[in-house]
Amino acid sequence: MVEGREVIVPGSFHYIQEPPVSFMGMLKSVQLGLIDAASIVFFVLIIGGAFGLITATGSITAALSGIVTRLEESNREYLILICVPLFFGVIAGVAGLYESVIPFVPLAVLLALSLDYDAIVGCSMVLLGLAAGFASAPLNPFTVGIAQGIAGLPIYSGLWYRAIFWVLSMTVTIGYIYRYASKVKESPSESYVSDLDYSNLELEDDPSEIDFKRIHKAVLGVFALAIVMLIVGVTQYGWYINEIATLFLVTGILVGVIYGMSGDEIVSNFIDGAQDLLYAALIIGFARGIIVVLRDGAVLDTVIWALVQPLKDMSPVVSASLMVPLMSVVNFFIPSGSGQAAVVTPILVPIGEIVGIPAQVIVLAFQYGDGFSNMFIPTLGPTMAMISIANIPYGRWLQFTWKLLVVQILIGMSAVGIGVAIGLGPF
Repeated sequence: MVEGREVIVPGSFHYIQEPPVSFMGMLKSVQLGLIDAASIVFFVLIIGGAFGLITATGSITAALSGIVTRLEESNREYLILICVPLFFGVIAGVAGLYESVIPFVPLAVLLALSLDYDAIVGCSMVLLGLAAGFASAPLNPFTVGIAQGIAGLPIYSGLWYRAIFWVLSMTVTIGYIYRYASKVKESPSESYVSDLDYSNLELEDDPSEIDFKRIHKAVLGVFALAIVMLIVGVTQYGWYINEIATLFLVTGILVGVIYGMSGDEIVSNFIDGAQDLLYAALIIGFARGIIVVLRDGAVLDTVIWALVQPLKDMSPVVSASLMVPLMSVVNFFIPSGSGQAAVVTPILVPIGEIVGIPAQVIVLAFQYGDGFSNMFIPTLGPTMAMISIANIPYGRWLQFTWKLLVVQILIGMSAVGIGVAIGLGPF
């Protein structure tokens, strides 16, 4: 145990008799995956219910209509493409938020569609901003903090170096989104989802004709207060899924009361909202089911061990650089930043000592490899939830993101290689 977490003992790997996963065991993995991911599944459903209540008041539509009208009149739609990803990159890079921002995806998609972009632009402003900020995070407590603690490094040491590459990664991400959004706005046929119907996610009326009433301001005031409480709770009091779900449940009910809904209307709108995210919630459980099969079959440790062994025979720069894509592969099997840190850091640090790679660089390699692949990894429930909420087929999302992933991985490899060359420390 290190800092309260169960970690791998260096040098303890050994082969065991393979525990078979039966055909029935594979079928049961769906149910077991849903049980294993129950907290996130119900979190998504409660978030959906709360947003069903908020959406039913028309407050979000009225507010977004005002934003769209002002941006179009001033020809500053591009600010959305910069500010939204930057915001999520900051909160991911500083506080390590990920699952808790799922509620913002439908809002971002609605905003993007209202500005004549597409659903991919809306989803990417949230998801790609998150992935870039999470991967290159200067202060992420769930990846940097845990990995540095396991490696014995001073917590948040090397901050200046990570901050430089955070800026670079976010710049590349925003530029990628901006370039695609500009193409779609100029020629809608360039969209990867141009053949899909998103009329249910668009504003029903002309934005300039929608009134922003006092009751809308009251509802959004309650919602804004909830967001402030969310940020404070997560950063100052260690809130996670259960606390955030409770916050949104109370917020949704309070919004319904303020708007004058009856008890039956509150329940009905909550169910409608939860129903909209049911598919996303199920996807999370199915993704976790894959991990259940791999875990029960004792596959994870063997895969990780086989991946890292060739690194011992390479030069420090090459070995460290290759750790980045290797950790992206590991992320498929362990799609959890803190969980992956607990598993791979005790394995990689001793290898680094043998080859001559500073522990600080080992942490960087893990951080980049884990984080960048979050933008598309199919076993990461929250990522799959965001994509499905935006009604984007997974194959289309891969078409859009794979080039950015390659660039980000190369940035990560460069950061790690330079780190080895300059002896990034303290050790």
